[in-house]
Amino acid sequence: MNNQDFSMLIKIGGAILADDDLLESFSQDLTLLKQAGAKIVVVHGGGQLISEQLAFNNIESQFIDGQRVTSEKATKIIKLVMSGYINKMIANKLTRLGVNAKAMSADEYQLFECNYYSESLGFVGKIAKVNATSVEHHWNSDTSDIDTIPVIAPIGIDNGGKLLNINADHAASHLATALGVDKLIYLTDQEGILSKQGQQYFELTDFEIKQLIADETVVGGMLVKTKEILSALKKVNNIHILNGKKKSAISQAILSSKPIGTVCKTSQQAYFQEAV
Repeated sequence: MNNQDFSMLIKIGGAILADDDLLESFSQDLTLLKQAGAKIVVVHGGGQLISEQLAFNNIESQFIDGQRVTSEKATKIIKLVMSGYINKMIANKLTRLGVNAKAMSADEYQLFECNYYSESLGFVGKIAKVNATSVEHHWNSDTSDIDTIPVIAPIGIDNGGKLLNINADHAASHLATALGVDKLIYLTDQEGILSKQGQQYFELTDFEIKQLIADETVVGGMLVKTKEILSALKKVNNIHILNGKKKSAISQAILSSKPIGTVCKTSQQAYFQEAV
């Protein structure tokens, strides 16, 4: 990879956030990618830290199909955890490690305009519109921020300006689609998408992913992720699920000749690659 126009979105979650060594390894991967000319944006979650703070405030964490049920009171706590702590913590640590990162809370930039996902989930946003200008600004060669990596806390707003919790996988797929990135990477807590017997799938088409959803092979958080991957595959041709608990996961996946993680593509892509 040596292309100034190559762009990627990386979604990170629990494993990296809880481990300084993994965060340092992640920053090294980002440095290598920037040196190769990639334009990068990072979207983060905050599951475990959010659950801990909600529990501290006597709010029980409940999930429906991998999505957090969220009350209006909970959104304020989630905003404090995501934007006030995690977002700044990641950006500050990456900057200290040599990566020029900018903390961005999505609601403050009106990045995600949302409807309500469902009545049962409460104050959870379903993204209706992405205003990506604030992110694209950091990729524009006419600005002084060209080398900055935006780090996004996925907090949404409704049409009245109320805060909404957004699943980070949902935010990542919609932002990746809006930006038209060349590659979308999900760093997770497992090797990739697994069969019911725990065997790893190295490559899956959209058709195969639909089958895994239908027969309940993927459940919980991975169910949310695979649904978002199906949505993103309509515009993003290269989607990769990697184990974020392994150091240098991204650089190894890009440089290694061995398959790492799970690569997701459309059935049409797979057909043409086999034909060639």
